[in-house]
Amino acid sequence: MLRKICLALMLCMTFVTVLSAKARLESYPAIMQRVSTFYTYEGDRYNQFAGDATIVLSDGSAWKTHPEDSQKLNRFVPGDWVHVGVRPTWYFFKREHKFELVNHNNGEKIRVMLARHASQPKYVVACEKIYENTEAPDATTPKNKRPTPSAKKLTLNDGSVWMLKEKLGYFSSGNTVCIGANFDETHFDSFYIINGTQREAVYARVKPVLY
Repeated sequence: MLRKICLALMLCMTFVTVLSAKARLESYPAIMQRVSTFYTYEGDRYNQFAGDATIVLSDGSAWKTHPEDSQKLNRFVPGDWVHVGVRPTWYFFKREHKFELVNHNNGEKIRVMLARHASQPKYVVACEKIYENTEAPDATTPKNKRPTPSAKKLTLNDGSVWMLKEKLGYFSSGNTVCIGANFDETHFDSFYIINGTQREAVYARVKPVLY
């Protein structure tokens, strides 16, 4: 009897997790894009990676693919649904291809570098510093006595609002950004905000405040 109850609880938890992943995706549908077209990369600002294949998504953003993933690239065709995820590992600080495109039509993943943002990009229109357990500084607070913010609340031009608690110095008003996420059919990890392009692109985990 106990075994049956445990099994039922496990099935219930799995079902709730699936619903949670789907709910997150449906709550911010801009995560999903379609493959639009391809072109040959002309090289980054350091004149490297010329000749690599680049995928253009339906929002106009372009993602240069890793040259060792050419076989996987054959499984990406115009019209496929994809989303951008990150590849967080201890090696991230030396990695040019920090992101991946996840193909929802066939489950394939390909390593990519952000070559350009969307044609009508998202950008930060407001950046509010959040202070915990201390008062926010004002104009009279000396610079050497101003507390360090514990978080930032970022409002984007699409109306969405995101709470950022890491890499605060890399994100501020005016930044052009895009939103990615790490998830699959059964599990949702986190949303990520991406600032910059090419190897200088920086990502950080964010939580949605308002979609």
